[in-house]
Amino acid sequence: MGIVGQRIDAIKAVAGKIAAGDIVFDGVLETEDFVSRVCEIKGIGDWTAHYIALRVLNDPDAFPYSDLILRRAATDNRETLTPKALLQHAERWRPWRAYAVILLWKHYQQMVRKK
Repeated sequence: MGIVGQRIDAIKAVAGKIAAGDIVFDGVLETEDFVSRVCEIKGIGDWTAHYIALRVLNDPDAFPYSDLILRRAATDNRETLTPKALLQHAERWRPWRAYAVILLWKHYQQMVRKK
């Protein structure tokens, strides 16, 4: 399947934590606590944890701010924002940043098609 060993280990670790009840996708846990717990797993970073929160937990404020496409799509001047700059820029979108993520991904997709 083309999955590297570290990613396989991370998938197994997530599955193990789910089976043990250490990670629950019930939406009860606050996103930052969820992100913190998931990031304890070797091979899972902040982007992945926020992406899970966006897609699986349906958190309307989940924000994978290190995403390269988001960092490019959030500006009009063809620069790439730093993750920190994007976080600052996105503060005004709270508590609906996940919706901005989806719109920015779509926007970038359309920009690329026009080239």
